[in-house]
Amino acid sequence: MKELYSADGKSNKYLVMATIHGAVRRWGDSMLTDDQIDDHFKFRDMEVIKCEYCKKRLIHRVFHKPDDNLHKAAPSIDHKIPQAMNGSGELENFAVCCHECNVIKGSLTAKTFKRLLKAVDEYDERHGTDMREAFLDEWWFGRLAETIQMRQVTEGPK
Repeated sequence: MKELYSADGKSNKYLVMATIHGAVRRWGDSMLTDDQIDDHFKFRDMEVIKCEYCKKRLIHRVFHKPDDNLHKAAPSIDHKIPQAMNGSGELENFAVCCHECNVIKGSLTAKTFKRLLKAVDEYDERHGTDMREAFLDEWWFGRLAETIQMRQVTEGPK
């Protein structure tokens, strides 16, 4: 019974899955079954469900407290190729991610966003720093993302 009230219990996984099921049906094909969605994302093979971009463990909102930062780890569905770039509502175009990465990624493609995260991680590794969190929170990340987004619009997704 204790696991129902713990973000560490199996109940978190099933609540995250239920959230993803609803989001996929809302943004994509409303006729998809839970099993089809679970099979696509391989939920049955996972002990915990993590963000595709930052690998943060997703925590369902029921476990959040008003003063914690767990809302950043709330489950979300992202369009790998954004709708703004004519991305489809097909299951193959969806990524399971945390709310924070979904908001920060904005209209970038998944590939571009992953390259940005990789570049920051490589910088951290070379310089012995931990800039990823600061980089994602900085005002200038938005400006950088806007520049990249404008290039994508003029050059197309890569």
